[in-house]
Amino acid sequence: MDDLVDQTRPGAGNLIFLPYLLGERSPRWNINARGAFIGLSSTHRKADMLRAVLEGVVFNLKIVLDILETKGKFDKIRLIGGGAKGRNWKQIVADIFGKTVTIPEYLEEATSMGAAIIGAVGAGEMTFKEASTFVRDVQFIEYNPENHRYYERLFEVFDKAYNSLIETYEDLASLRTYSD
Repeated sequence: MDDLVDQTRPGAGNLIFLPYLLGERSPRWNINARGAFIGLSSTHRKADMLRAVLEGVVFNLKIVLDILETKGKFDKIRLIGGGAKGRNWKQIVADIFGKTVTIPEYLEEATSMGAAIIGAVGAGEMTFKEASTFVRDVQFIEYNPENHRYYERLFEVFDKAYNSLIETYEDLASLRTYSD
C-alpha cells in the first residue's frame, strides 16, 4: 500500500473520504453516519483513493485530538501496532496533527507493556517516573509544515462535509432497504 500512496500527493487530488463505515462513535455519536468519497472524479486513481482513506481516518482522529488538547497540548504522538509500520501512515499522522510522531522500540508488545506498567503503578510497585524508562522511542517523524498548512484547510472541508451530510444520513437510515 505504501508504494501506491507514494504515487500521490497530500490531499489525494482534493479527494476526501469520510470513514464512517460502521457509523461514528466518539465524539460525534452518530450511528447513522456512513462512509463517503467526496470530490471523486474520473481522474482519481486507486492510489488517490487509498491516500484519501488514510487521510480521512487521521482527520477523524484529529477531532479527538483537538478535544483532548483542550486540557493541554501534546508535543508528540506515539504510534503503536501495525499502523506504526506504514511509512506513509506515520507521515500523514505527523502532517495532519502538526506534531512529531514517535515509534517505540517494541511495537507489537506496546499494549501488553502498557497494561503491565499501569498495573505496577496501580499496585504501588513503581512510580510514573520509573515507568517512563520502560518505553524507548527509536524513530521520530517530523511533520512537513507545508503539508500541515494544506491539511489544515482540507480538514475544514472534511468537517464541513460531515456536517453537511447529517440530514442525508438520517434520511437514509429512515428508509427500509429494498430487500425489506
